[in-house]
Amino acid sequence: MSLVTRAHEALLEAVPTLSEEEAEDLLDRINLLHSPDEQTEEDIRLVLKGRAAIERGDFVTLEQLKADLGL
Repeated sequence: MSLVTRAHEALLEAVPTLSEEEAEDLLDRINLLHSPDEQTEEDIRLVLKGRAAIERGDFVTLEQLKADLGL
């Protein structure tokens, strides 16, 4: 039985296509999943920034995103 799942394979294919910024963001998210209680000031700042954007209506719904991407 292989320890590499379809999700692993998809990640391995996607990682080389990421920009440095996207790779850093992904790594931050992975690290947060493994240590959810260890939030940095930057983590808190980004959450607050995201919440403010949502309150301003600066977001798209999943349906809007799918339509924009032609899915």
